Amino acid sequence: MIFYYPEVRLKLAARGVPLTLVHQIGRKTAFEVLTLCENIDAQKTLSFGMINCIVPDDLEQLT
Repeated sequence: MIFYYPEVRLKLAARGVPLTLVHQIGRKTAFEVLTLCENIDAQKTLSFGMINCIVPDDLEQLT
């Protein structure tokens, strides 16, 4: 799973996204995410505290 903010890549005003990110992951990390416009993999997203856990790709098949 890859996370990114399409509004930033398209150079659109991302209403609420910057403020939400600052509250979620802190000012410095939010600045990094929004200025670099890179895809964020699940492991990095987890380390930022944006998600709670990572599940296997085949989770549906296992249940």
